[in-house]
Amino acid sequence: MEIPADDPAWPIFLSPHGPAERVATSRTFKGQSAPKSVFLSDLDSPFGMALIGSDLYIANTDALMRFHYTVGATVITEPGVKIADLPGLLLEPTVT
Repeated sequence: MEIPADDPAWPIFLSPHGPAERVATSRTFKGQSAPKSVFLSDLDSPFGMALIGSDLYIANTDALMRFHYTVGATVITEPGVKIADLPGLLLEPTVT
């Protein structure tokens, strides 16, 4: 499936650098960016994301979670499903 870069139904998912409890989104339309908004909260320092079909996978420091994603959604409020436990290590920022 090809997704147009300026289709507002498909957001860019953003996870802040360092400890955080949320994933934000930013949408563009005709070259104009919309303000960032909180898309998913109550997370544990998310550091990895993958959108596969209608499932959004989030790697927290302590667990891999799966959330149902609907195209065009601006927020996820349903609880996720824990797929696997992760070590829960404190992530140190890296400089590259």
